[in-house]
Amino acid sequence: MKARLFAIALAAAAPIACCLAAGVTTPEAGKYYRIRHVSGLYLTDARFNSRIADKVDDNSQIVQFVPVEGQEGVYGIKRMSSGMFCGSDNKWTSTAISRSIPLSQHRIAAAEANPEYVVIQNVGMNESKNCMGVDDTKSGSAVYT
Repeated sequence: MKARLFAIALAAAAPIACCLAAGVTTPEAGKYYRIRHVSGLYLTDARFNSRIADKVDDNSQIVQFVPVEGQEGVYGIKRMSSGMFCGSDNKWTSTAISRSIPLSQHRIAAAEANPEYVVIQNVGMNESKNCMGVDDTKSGSAVYT
């Protein structure tokens, strides 16, 4: 079952996250966040790709949203553990990208099915396959984009 819904949670100084208000699609620059999948698992830096996993007390699940200059509402999702951006291999697989290019830039849109969640869309991908998601909702499952 494909699951494409995420919630963006502010990461406090301690590794505790609280959910932002429903429908928030504009993260604040300079703040740290966790991205929680609808399954309750968190987007996790898995070196060359991304996975969803149980919450951990390190920075592998902490990201910053870096605004893309000249594109309102578009962000690079920068992983704090590696400094790399969440991106796509231009097929289905999530991958780490070292710089801000279209395949590492994302638009955040409120989910039509549930405004408590957002859909994270890769602006460098074809619209029919541009949403970040997973095929399985178990810890360790690979994220596609």
